[in-house]
Amino acid sequence: MTAGEGRDDAEVPAVGIEVEVEAVEGQDEDNREDYEPEEGDRNLLLKDGLLGSITKKSDIEWRRTPYTPVNSAWEIPVPEHPKPLTPYEYFQQYVPRNAVLSCKWEENLSIDEQIVPFRGKLSVLQYVKGKPEPWGVKVYFLCGKSGLAYDFLIYQGATTELSDQSKKILGHGAAVVTHLCQRIQNPNHKLFFDNFFTTYNVLEVLSGKNIQAAGTARVCRFATPPLKAEMSKKGRGSHDEVRSRDGKVVLVKWFDN
Repeated sequence: MTAGEGRDDAEVPAVGIEVEVEAVEGQDEDNREDYEPEEGDRNLLLKDGLLGSITKKSDIEWRRTPYTPVNSAWEIPVPEHPKPLTPYEYFQQYVPRNAVLSCKWEENLSIDEQIVPFRGKLSVLQYVKGKPEPWGVKVYFLCGKSGLAYDFLIYQGATTELSDQSKKILGHGAAVVTHLCQRIQNPNHKLFFDNFFTTYNVLEVLSGKNIQAAGTARVCRFATPPLKAEMSKKGRGSHDEVRSRDGKVVLVKWFDN
């Protein structure tokens, strides 16, 4: 909750009960039988309708038990063996991804990386030279044309949430694309990315899922295609293209400067 916002009604009872606990903290067990709330605490509990629902017996039993949040939904499970980026694991549990999946997705989508500025101590902290904010956490985003993020993947080095088989066959960048595209349920989307993600294999995989993809490419990732080497003599605007045998993947080279 940001500064200046009012508390939700569901939070008020928890505040009233916490005040009650602090008022009797340090009292002996024998004296708790005769405890009565202070006037200010009584008014707060009366206001929220809690005083009439708490009997003396249940009140004493409640005080003798370890404190737990009133709303169990606020409890965050602690894994026995936390992963390197435990806060990310917590965050994933509470992101309303099902709500995102149920909304209408935009036709044009894009995958790219972004540095989330951060200068604290974190096992996945990255320094990327040339970025406006070089220090931070590297995150891969699947976004729509409007900028709405439909899914994300935090880079965690060797422990990044990617299939080992996908990384071995496709490479890291292409494995990121296939991982994020698992969220795309309907066909005929248009997906764009840069040369970090573009490989021949990932274009084939996306074509099989009826996802039209386009991106800049590094020629070395396409097994030396037979493209014209010299285009400068033909001048600006000259181009050449090659196609795969099935015609599903097209590689275009052009000269523009």
